[in-house]
This record gives sequence, C-alpha cells and structure tokens, in this order.
Amino acid sequence: YGVAVAYQHSCPAWTLFIEKGNPKSDGAKEVVTRDVNTLTEGRDLKTIVLACTHYPYFHDLLAEVLPADVRVVDQGDMVADWLKRNDSPQPAKGGRTLQFFTTDDPVEVSRRAADLFGPPVTFQKADL
Repeated sequence: YGVAVAYQHSCPAWTLFIEKGNPKSDGAKEVVTRDVNTLTEGRDLKTIVLACTHYPYFHDLLAEVLPADVRVVDQGDMVADWLKRNDSPQPAKGGRTLQFFTTDDPVEVSRRAADLFGPPVTFQKADL
C-alpha cells in the first residue's frame, strides 16, 4: 500500500465571501487562488477535501485554478454517500421535518440563504 499524507489549510476568508453574497467576485477569485497556491506549492496533491459546508460554492473556481488531475471532494458528498451505503434514516410517519440552525444572527442568515438558494429558508439560533 502507498502512504497517504494529509495537509490542512484553513481558509476563513472563503466563508466571508460566500456569506456576504459575492463568491464569484474578483476578490474571491484572488483569495481562493492565493490559498490554493499556498496549499499546492511543492506538493503533488491528488485530492482536496472541502471540509466546510460553504466551500462547494467554489467548485467552479477551484476547477479553474487547480491542476486538472486534482480531484475536489466536498464533505456534503461524503456524508450523502455514507448515508446511501448505511441505509439513511427514514423520516418519521407523517413526513420529514427540516430545521436549519446557525450560531450567527438567524434573521440575517435566513436572508443570505434566500439570496443564495432562492426559496426562503428560516434559520433558528443554535445555542452551543
């Protein structure tokens, strides 16, 4: 078997661009490109895991700035695949209830979510 090496690179500015509603801006492209260059410099990466729920918004941009042979995987896909393989929980009788929580201001997050996704989504405050 080969040896797998994992590197971690925090990208908090990515989240800010998404939450402010401008993930396709020139500034976002500059920051993502800089972070990708920092992560890939001197490394022969095969896969990048997007470990934040926000980061899939950058799939198209990552495809532009990463070498063509680097695979991009986001944690949402990994969770969905796991649920498929492990008989995902069935909804209770009467249907499924979706609840959305945030540690941020729920009114503001609900507004931004509607801007990004279209249909209204109502977030509740998560007290951690």
